[in-house]
Amino acid sequence: FWADAPWTHIAVEYNFQVHQMYNALSPTCAEVAERTLLLGSDRGFERIRLVHYSGELKPWHRHLGPGHRSSVDAFVAQVLQKF
Repeated sequence: FWADAPWTHIAVEYNFQVHQMYNALSPTCAEVAERTLLLGSDRGFERIRLVHYSGELKPWHRHLGPGHRSSVDAFVAQVLQKF
């Protein structure tokens, strides 16, 4: 069973979870949270390799949803509104 194996740490660049930003911005951990440290570093956004979309709106909704394909800006606005 895969869960029996010892777990290892995955760097935030490879496990960036948008919903975790809420916790990372809390005054109790904003100075030490990996996500805020990454985004505050030089070229932080460029270092992100994988983003988890934990909410109801997924990237494929931009392409596969009903109606026409939305622009990148419109999709980002939708994601931010849901966040």
